[in-house]
Amino acid sequence: MIVRMACEADFKSWLPLWKGYQQFYKADISEKTTATKWARFLDVTEPMHAKARESGASRIWWLTHETNTHWISHRHRRRKNQPRCS
Repeated sequence: MIVRMACEADFKSWLPLWKGYQQFYKADISEKTTATKWARFLDVTEPMHAKARESGASRIWWLTHETNTHWISHRHRRRKNQPRCS
């Protein structure tokens, strides 16, 4: 098993999970917003991140925050310049 940061090639396996999230919450999120969200995952200067877990030929998204595929780092409330995950 390998856990790694998401890359551009992962979009096709992430998208059905994102669509399922929208369907579950009865949300209609535009393709433009979806593309922006994905771009933020890949931008190292953004505090949004996504990881994938691979096992053999299958790719299973690592469960974390929001759509169970990603998380956001927030600055720590008491420590200067030290992010924390939520």
